[in-house]
Amino acid sequence: MDSLLEEDLVTIGKNIHKIRKQKKMNLKDLAKLVSISAPYLSQIENGKVNFSLNDLVLIGNALNVSISSFFIDAEKSKTRLVRKKDIIWKPLFGSTTEAVLMKSLSDFEVSIIQIPEGQNSGFKNCHDGSEFCFVTDGALEIELENNGTHILRTGDACYFDASIPHRWVNNKSEKAEIIIINTVV
Repeated sequence: MDSLLEEDLVTIGKNIHKIRKQKKMNLKDLAKLVSISAPYLSQIENGKVNFSLNDLVLIGNALNVSISSFFIDAEKSKTRLVRKKDIIWKPLFGSTTEAVLMKSLSDFEVSIIQIPEGQNSGFKNCHDGSEFCFVTDGALEIELENNGTHILRTGDACYFDASIPHRWVNNKSEKAEIIIINTVV
C-alpha cells in the first residue's frame, strides 16, 4: 500500500472511531447495524484494512453522518466550508425537511429545518446537550414541555436545555425556516 492511501485509511478509521464514541455506540453494536464483523470494523477503525465504498456508506448511515465527515483530517483542517450545492435535504416528518450542515467532528451540530404551512417537526423530541434556534423566515411555535409554547418570528431566537421534550409547529399560511445549533455531548 502506498503511504498516501495508508494515511487516508488511518484518517477515515480515526474519524469513524471518534464519531462512534461520540454517539456512545460500541464496536459490536455498530458492526451489527452495518452487517459486518466487529474484528473487521476494528481493522477499519485502525486503518489496517482496505474496505469498500459500500461499507463506508453503511457505516455513515448507521452513524447518521455524511461519509464526507470520515475524510476530514481534524489535525490538518481547522475549518469547514459547506457550499449550497452540497447541501442535502432529507425528510424529517411529513413535509418537513432538514439539512445537517455541520456534524460529528465539532462540538456542535448545525441544521436548517424547513417547516411547510400547517406542518410540524413530529413528536416531541429530547436529547442531550443544548439547542439554539434562529428563525430565518416565517413564524412558528416551539412547544417546550412544562415550559409553555412560544411564538417565534423572523429574526427571533431561543435557547433551551435540549433534554426538555420539544417540537416545532407552523400554524401559519407560509413556510418557516429555522437554523438549529445543537451542542454535541
